[in-house]
Amino acid sequence: LYSAHRKFSTDRFAELELTTGQPKVITVLSLHEGCMQKELARRCAVEPATITVLLASMEKKGLNRPSSFRINNRIELSAPSN
Repeated sequence: LYSAHRKFSTDRFAELELTTGQPKVITVLSLHEGCMQKELARRCAVEPATITVLLASMEKKGLNRPSSFRINNRIELSAPSN
């Protein structure tokens, strides 16, 4: 069951053009929007440098607010564009 779920999830994330770590970041931010980057790294159980790379990639895709719009360096998801 685990492997079937993992394969389904991986395939679906690939269809959405999400890299391996991005779904977890999106989940954590949806629950703790406005958290600091260090806190996000801790909640995702990754190094802060890894979060930096993931956020930069997500920013290019429009999934999180650009760093220039962040207040007190807090990270927020972007609203989906229609």
